[in-house]
Amino acid sequence: MTKTTKPSGKSDARFAPIAARLIAAREAIGLEQTDFARRAKIAQNTYNQYEQAKRRPSLDNAIKLCRAYNLTLDWIYLDDPSGLSARLWGQIRDRRGD
Repeated sequence: MTKTTKPSGKSDARFAPIAARLIAAREAIGLEQTDFARRAKIAQNTYNQYEQAKRRPSLDNAIKLCRAYNLTLDWIYLDDPSGLSARLWGQIRDRRGD
């Protein structure tokens, strides 16, 4: 039997890089958090936990983000921008200050 854990009120440093990439992508696309989550068909409170580094996106939800915004799993989880469009990567890079 698998133990299910609920996210605590604190952020988890392990998830902070993913949270930062999601925020950078959302801001580069120019959407508020609510609209970003809704368009990807993810509950807003769930997506909020991703940006607050309280949870890591499930694979299913990460795929939803990839499909809705032309992101890649490599970008979300590994910070590998090679599969992103040049335009989107440029916008994200400008936001992050790379």
